[in-house]
Amino acid sequence: PLPWAAPEMLSHNGTSAASASIVAAKLFFNETVQEASGSIERREGLVPRLALAYATIWLCTFLGARKGASSIGKMSKFLMPLPFVIILVFLIRGLTLSGAGDGVAALFTPQMALLAQPTTWTTAVSQILFSASAGLATLTTYASYSPTDAPIVRNAAIVCVTNSLFSLAAGTAVFSFVGHLAHETGEPLMEVVTAGP
Repeated sequence: PLPWAAPEMLSHNGTSAASASIVAAKLFFNETVQEASGSIERREGLVPRLALAYATIWLCTFLGARKGASSIGKMSKFLMPLPFVIILVFLIRGLTLSGAGDGVAALFTPQMALLAQPTTWTTAVSQILFSASAGLATLTTYASYSPTDAPIVRNAAIVCVTNSLFSLAAGTAVFSFVGHLAHETGEPLMEVVTAGP
């Protein structure tokens, strides 16, 4: 069973089992995994397992980059396809859940009133520029390692199309889970998720 499905964490108090499970999952993440203090002013020291996880990540980064570009190239042959595989697994699993169709429909149903607002378009442009790493020297680094006769236009098109397809796949995976969550809790789709802390 999942750690947050323990009976003591699922005190229903008149809520549905699915809603109680969602609340319990949030409590488990905030109190057990993060051991959140509740305020940035109240410091309670390092969380040992999180510190160990971060140290492991930094050790892997150091070991991968210690020999320069050659070791990074070897690592990237494994690490670059990994996000695609993970998103594909999430996408397949998400689309098989009940209520996933409602979530995907919400993702691809345009809200014309929002499309008429300039802030929607400025947010979209800033997201695509961030996603494509425009102006962050990524392409300069890429160009410095590319052969002089590389087909730059074709490569740029591949990067842009792949970036957009990956974003669509990730969005579809997320919204399929949101649709399932709404289906399980019986709440409206747009009220199921909350913003961060």
